[in-house]
Amino acid sequence: MKPPKALRHEFAGEDAPFQQKVVLATAYDYGLLPDFAVRKKTWLGLGRASLEAGNVDPLQFLMMTSALVSRHEDSRFDRFRYLEAVIRLYNDSSLSEDEKIVVFTNDIVEGSRGKISKEDLEQVFQGTEDLREHRVEKIRPSDAGVKTYSAIPKKNLWPLMVGLYRQNYITFEQVGLVLTVNLHSTERRRSGERYLDHPMAVAEGYLDIAPHYLGSDAWQMVSGIVSSLMHDTGEGSNYIPKDDYAPLMPEDVVGCICRLHKKPESSYFKYIQVTGRDIRTALVKLCDLFHNCSDAKEKGPSFKQKYVYPIAAAYLQACLSDSTLARGQTVKGFSVARGYCSADQFDFIERCLSEKKELSEVGSLPDLQGHRIPSIEDIEEAVRNPHAHTRRDQVVTLHAPANV
Repeated sequence: MKPPKALRHEFAGEDAPFQQKVVLATAYDYGLLPDFAVRKKTWLGLGRASLEAGNVDPLQFLMMTSALVSRHEDSRFDRFRYLEAVIRLYNDSSLSEDEKIVVFTNDIVEGSRGKISKEDLEQVFQGTEDLREHRVEKIRPSDAGVKTYSAIPKKNLWPLMVGLYRQNYITFEQVGLVLTVNLHSTERRRSGERYLDHPMAVAEGYLDIAPHYLGSDAWQMVSGIVSSLMHDTGEGSNYIPKDDYAPLMPEDVVGCICRLHKKPESSYFKYIQVTGRDIRTALVKLCDLFHNCSDAKEKGPSFKQKYVYPIAAAYLQACLSDSTLARGQTVKGFSVARGYCSADQFDFIERCLSEKKELSEVGSLPDLQGHRIPSIEDIEEAVRNPHAHTRRDQVVTLHAPANV
């Protein structure tokens, strides 16, 4: 039975998450929202096939499965609280992967009210251990083109998500988490880490930093979090964001994701100018830059980490401060006006970037005397809310504690 159109939950504005919770709770109370969004046999069958093909691991499959649970005991119908809990849990280095698997398993069993049992999940994973040991994950080449790193093929997942979203069985936040995990499931970064670690780190950065700039604007927080998770899903993917995401989430969120997707023909600094025009995309891109530079001290900076990313981050930081200098000028004009580099030095940096030069091929910028490009560490320290981490509680469960 399909919910009436009156229960549609594509809201925009500060009150959207609250309205959405009311709609979802009402739909659930009237039996219009199932405990688990997908037919059990269909979803577990897709998971089993992906595991046997070596396209997904248990933690990733459990994350996608948890996202399809209608209500969670801790967050109820507050999808923002749920997303925050998942992001914090995934990034919690004090917990082992096995411990995280237990948390997600419990969430699925309790949240689906037993529709999917622990035994069901164990049966899906049974006999796939050897397959997972020999699983081949792919490192995205610089000229990736259109290919996919998906756990579940687009032909199976996309129409399923569209159907569930149109029936109001899932929200765009749920769609965002499912697609993020799915589209990065077999992908590795050049550093060797699981690629999924990157969007999850960017999303946590947004959770920590964005409140300092957005205040109590709940819509910009939740839409920004989904955009953070999905900011790289248009690259190395057979999904086209402006076309394939339009039936799955509000137009405003699709627009954010599209602005964060750099088109191959666009110059990097023009792309940075575009991201600077919206506070959410500026924040997401800053968090992206911060994470992309997080290994610079340990491994030594690359050319991009030493010259390109700090200039981009400084420009975006100025955009957050509502600087007319940043918004009214090109990145080049801004950098020269701030004394970061001369016009010739900027052109040299841009040329090296387009030619994909390594730092060892470039050496120091010519005639750097009198100029100083700010360090990414200084920018991050200035951007970060100094009180963000004092409010963070360790996440060990997605459910409320038992009554005592």
